[in-house]
Amino acid sequence: MRAALLSISLLLWGCWGCGGSAHKTPDAPFAGRTGAGSLQQPITRCGPHDSYRYVASQFACADGSNPFSGDAKRAARARSGARQNPETGHLIDTYEVPCRSGTVTVYIDMYGCEKYASMIDKQSAALGELQSRFDRGSYPDLIGECARILGRGGPPDAFGWCGVAVPATLVLLGDERAALAMKHTCDPMPAHSDKSDARVNAVELAMIALARGSAKAGPELDVEVAKRVLLAFSRACEVDPRDVVRRLAAESA
Repeated sequence: MRAALLSISLLLWGCWGCGGSAHKTPDAPFAGRTGAGSLQQPITRCGPHDSYRYVASQFACADGSNPFSGDAKRAARARSGARQNPETGHLIDTYEVPCRSGTVTVYIDMYGCEKYASMIDKQSAALGELQSRFDRGSYPDLIGECARILGRGGPPDAFGWCGVAVPATLVLLGDERAALAMKHTCDPMPAHSDKSDARVNAVELAMIALARGSAKAGPELDVEVAKRVLLAFSRACEVDPRDVVRRLAAESA
């Protein structure tokens, strides 16, 4: 669960990282695989900034050129999505590089160094406190703290968990803004495609959070209410609810 939550939060770094909330000090360059990579065998890098640098400077098209000419910001904007590696579970980012011979998709694993790989399994104290409030049913307190974290930045796992826990919490409070909160979580993410399942993953995690809250602190939700919430969250994130159901079924298998 922690790895999946961190994956969601790091999907957002292309947006909130630009504001200086996270990764204020660029990571050192990392020597890894070169080329375009693939989902199964991605290019391994060390964090988002090192990923940008690779796409902007080290990647070479078939004719040896790089259309970004070292501009990391342009390379960052070329990010098209992310999917989980089927073996490692790492989130693999895709970048569309406009080479002269045609667009090339470059696959990057930003967890390719010890620093970022260790982040997947290490839970922050902030996340533990948020989950404790959620499990106790301290929903207003949780929403207030998440508002502060989402506004100013925070530990990546806590930042990401707030994105899915707040919509679930609003459902448990009977607040009609739950779907809008889900939309705010998904809007910064790439559109759902064969290169990015981030939005499906977000809805899945929100539904898991809802089930957890219902079981631990209530109120208990019946199946019909859960179905309506699933449909509302799926519409908010512009995904097919059947994809979410398949993911939930696979998770519980």
